[in-house]
Amino acid sequence: MFSSKSVMQDLLLLQQAMVNNQRLECKHFFDKYEKILQSSLSDGARPYQVAAKIPDDEISWCLMPTDIPGNLSPKKATADGNCLYFSMSIALTGKEELAHALRLLVAAELYLEADFYAQHPYFEKDFKKCNYSESTRFAIALSSDYEDVRNRRDVVVQEATITCRNGKWGAMLQIMALASVIGRPIFAVYPDTVNQAVRSFCHGVVNPKMQLPNQVSKGNMVFIMWTRTSFVPQNATLEPNHFVPLMPSVGCNRPPFLFDENEFPPLQKISEPSKR
Repeated sequence: MFSSKSVMQDLLLLQQAMVNNQRLECKHFFDKYEKILQSSLSDGARPYQVAAKIPDDEISWCLMPTDIPGNLSPKKATADGNCLYFSMSIALTGKEELAHALRLLVAAELYLEADFYAQHPYFEKDFKKCNYSESTRFAIALSSDYEDVRNRRDVVVQEATITCRNGKWGAMLQIMALASVIGRPIFAVYPDTVNQAVRSFCHGVVNPKMQLPNQVSKGNMVFIMWTRTSFVPQNATLEPNHFVPLMPSVGCNRPPFLFDENEFPPLQKISEPSKR
């Protein structure tokens, strides 16, 4: 077993190893926490049953798009900069306990496979409503702003280093690495927004590494939603600042996707809850 304190200490050590370009040391941390992750997921628990005790996130209900399966509910996740990892931990186990271990694995994955993430297949997808260049898509996927992103590999290494910081929020690049860490496809759900180009890029399936872009693994799809911690002021642009997990409703024995991305349940328009 592990404690949050021990993971925090290892995150600092991992960051130092990255700064010193100690690749073998970074691989050691990845292997260590990959075993912890696999051990934590081997108990056979059904995360959506555990997560049923977590309150729904009402703001996310109001932002839920209509082009996703209708049997999903947004669950609250702690909003402290670690929300992407809290959300994934809930999706996997029904609890937030794996969040810091997932952060460490994502940071190490980005560092060790920087060449792959610099040219991730997702950047080359045919986005119907996104007319951004591939270099612009790469910049949008980052969790921080950079003056120069032409050397993608170096930028990914920088992203890996800052991902080691507790409370550093994640973005599309971290979602790409997270899919590989858990070995399952992630559907990143983005609310409807006036900026359809950004939504087209940020809304969709991210496949794990070592998999053709048009394939979905036989493991269950994980749904993570871009959302907000507060309502958007009237006439303001919607800018997500939070993540929450979307969990299948209790009593639903069939996951949103089984073995094929084309196995969509009938799309349902989700009505907004009444305002209180």
